[in-house]
Amino acid sequence: HALIRADPRHGTYLACGLLMRGPTATIADLNRNVARIRPSLRMAPWVTEGFKLGICAVPPVGLPYSLLCLANNSAITATFNSMRERFEKLYKRRVYTHHYEQYMELSMFDHAAEVMAGITAAYAATDTTATSAPPVTRLRPRGLSFL
Repeated sequence: HALIRADPRHGTYLACGLLMRGPTATIADLNRNVARIRPSLRMAPWVTEGFKLGICAVPPVGLPYSLLCLANNSAITATFNSMRERFEKLYKRRVYTHHYEQYMELSMFDHAAEVMAGITAAYAATDTTATSAPPVTRLRPRGLSFL
């Protein structure tokens, strides 16, 4: 969510891991907060627990405590589709493929594109939302008309 433009509120959670560090961290605090946020999250129907909790009493360097959330969410589908479209534009013109022709066959690009299409379809199938996520808008650098 912080590295890509995807709103996890528009997708379905497949799994979520919370890792807390600090001397005041207790499992009761984590359970209480998970119970508080669970109703607002859309979880996949087959996920019974949905959360993996981890606690470490040693604080991170320079901070009193920290919380790391690792989540698998179907909101990534729009990003995968955007990446596929950009790849297809470049691959159609064989842009940058000369860097890889010595080490691999071009058919491997086709196979990788098929695998990504399958992964994207699997994420889209797990999405239980009735409405689709808003389209991902990307800024394009100037002077690169082939993108």
